[in-house]
Amino acid sequence: MKVKVNDKEVEAYHLIMRKENALEILNGTKKIEIRDYSDKYCGMFYDKDKLAKANEVFEKTGNSNDEQGTSLFEKSVKNTRYICFTNYNKSWSLIIEVTWFYILSLTKENVQFLNDEFDFHDLDNDWQEFEDAVKKEKYDEIPSFWALQLGKVISHENLRK
Repeated sequence: MKVKVNDKEVEAYHLIMRKENALEILNGTKKIEIRDYSDKYCGMFYDKDKLAKANEVFEKTGNSNDEQGTSLFEKSVKNTRYICFTNYNKSWSLIIEVTWFYILSLTKENVQFLNDEFDFHDLDNDWQEFEDAVKKEKYDEIPSFWALQLGKVISHENLRK
């Protein structure tokens, strides 16, 4: 979707969100938005050509990092740097800058990182549940997710601080 930023039309992701969460972003208390590491969001956030090259390198070498230690998968994220959050009927909107896309697994260390860096506590009780389930062989692996680091608010309509 296209949105206006500084009087220029730019590409933005369109994501559905609850109004309460949008108000937290607008008020500056919510700095991270999480989404499942699913086909839907991978298809939305990844550049398919860059991702194919990253997969090729990983299959050949078993290494998913470049020479500087940066994840080839994180480097495969599209250059789109804005999100337009709305509800289902689009009665309000919030356009925000995205400063970084993290790809994380639901582990104690990653949840602690989100706590310490962003005061994000939505997953505080979840990591242990999945870690225990993996140990009991109820799951093959611990789930991954996208953590989108939110930057400045560009504009909003029908939202009040």
